[in-house]
Amino acid sequence: MKQESIEFFSEILFKDLSCLNFLESDFVMVNAALAEHYAIPEVHTQRFVRVAAPNSRGGGALAQGSVLLAYSTGQDAHAVNRGVWIRSRLLGDPPSDPPPGVPSLPAPSSDGKPGSPVSIKQRFELHLKAGTTCYDCHKDIDPWGIAAEGFDAVGVPRTSIRNAGPVVKKVVIDQEDIDGLLPLKQFLLKHRHEQFTFGFTRHMLSYALGRPLTYRDEPTVLALQSQFEESGYEMRALIKAVVTSSVFRTFK
Repeated sequence: MKQESIEFFSEILFKDLSCLNFLESDFVMVNAALAEHYAIPEVHTQRFVRVAAPNSRGGGALAQGSVLLAYSTGQDAHAVNRGVWIRSRLLGDPPSDPPPGVPSLPAPSSDGKPGSPVSIKQRFELHLKAGTTCYDCHKDIDPWGIAAEGFDAVGVPRTSIRNAGPVVKKVVIDQEDIDGLLPLKQFLLKHRHEQFTFGFTRHMLSYALGRPLTYRDEPTVLALQSQFEESGYEMRALIKAVVTSSVFRTFK
């Protein structure tokens, strides 16, 4: 799974493809083992090859098992961890750290009906309604992760969750109904691609300088983002813009 992400990144870099493919792509990079895991037919080599993305999950970073597994508990999906990753890494908008002493999410219960488990989404809603101080942050985190609940800890599609009942993955983001991972990726591509390119540019510049960015770097980031977009979101063009920028050339 880790190698899949490396191969996907390399394909975008060396083929001069649009970095918007990280949000959604019509291709994936798999070998025979991963193809079997993702139920993709006719891949019989241990080398990673480019094939059409399956209709059930699409492509992009969010469909990759490495991302879905890294931001799970190892045994089950974790909507908050996935939501934080989307906000922090894809959109460059990390939420605030949680305050100390935050209570954990309650265990599955019956929601008033004997024997009827409560979905992850319902448990979040009940928890936030119980007078906790979590709502202001979680309302902008949870929907992103809940939309990916249709995939378990290792990225396999599912319709139910053990001890939690049927998968509930329908959320509202920016007043738009989103039901699952595929619609979420289309939403990101259509409505949040500028935020993604800003965040991607920030990550690239921060990595190149070897330090966190500050507000003083914002004009540089905006100028680099503009060049990035004009290039058709090509990563090599962004790398060239970064290393020829004054902030990089004068950095000590």
